[in-house]
Amino acid sequence: MNRAAVIFGVLLVLVTAGLAYVIHTQDKAHAALAAQLAAAQTSNVQFQQELAAREAATKEQAARLTALTEMLTETTAKLNVTSARLADYKKHADQVAAEEAAAAKKEADLLAKKDEVPAPSITVTTDRSGRQTQTYVFPKLLGPGGQVLAAEAEFGSAYGRRFVFRREGAAPLAFDVDELHPGVLLHLGLKPEAVKQAAAELEQKNRLQEAIYYQKLAARRAAEQKAASEQAKFQLELAKLQEESRKAQAEEALQLRAVENDRLRAEATIRQSEASINDPWRALFPNYIFNYQNPIFVGPNTQPVEPVPQPNPFVRDPRAN
Repeated sequence: MNRAAVIFGVLLVLVTAGLAYVIHTQDKAHAALAAQLAAAQTSNVQFQQELAAREAATKEQAARLTALTEMLTETTAKLNVTSARLADYKKHADQVAAEEAAAAKKEADLLAKKDEVPAPSITVTTDRSGRQTQTYVFPKLLGPGGQVLAAEAEFGSAYGRRFVFRREGAAPLAFDVDELHPGVLLHLGLKPEAVKQAAAELEQKNRLQEAIYYQKLAARRAAEQKAASEQAKFQLELAKLQEESRKAQAEEALQLRAVENDRLRAEATIRQSEASINDPWRALFPNYIFNYQNPIFVGPNTQPVEPVPQPNPFVRDPRAN
């Protein structure tokens, strides 16, 4: 019995010790697991923070990259514009250089043509007012092909494209600018192209002035025709008014004449009445009748006086200004 109890006790101690060890081991494992979990959580928080920081850095880098891209695009556009401008400038510079080279070559050709014409003798004269005049005498006046047009020809005048030269004892000669050697004009200080351009501008100016003159002439003729029409209309109205005035004056004159005749007849009747009263005077003046109201001796055979037509003051004389 005791032995069984001892064995049971030993087994119980062993089981208890085993359970205690198992529990201790589990607690230790749980503590380690909790520590690992806490460490994992801490790591997770740090990872989240690092991830957020990396995302922020990524966004900042993306923004910087976008700004750099935009800047690069803008810089590329400016570079393209600058390149285009440089290309245009180079093209313009090449064109200017080509034009200058062509002008230089043309000038050299003109100077060479100038040497083809014998130089004229230049005489300078001064008048009383101190004004100097240069006279050019060409020993040989050449044409465009080098042919001799005249000898000892003195340059007289120029108008537009025409140049006049005088010769001693001969009639003046007139040539167009294309009929003369370019060297002749160069010796005179002129260039053929400049002469042609000036002549074209002068001709255009003359045509413009001629067109303006004809426009003014047409306007003046239209105004004259209008004035003539209005004058004819005025003359018709004036003649009509004159005719009406003449008729009115004639009618008024007839009325005045009728009134004057009535007055003269009335005076004659009065004189006859007075004559019958004043018989003594008849004995003294048998051939006259004395009028007391108007002391004028009137002969017996006197005709009635025709009244002189007087103008009507209320009718305007058309002849008056």
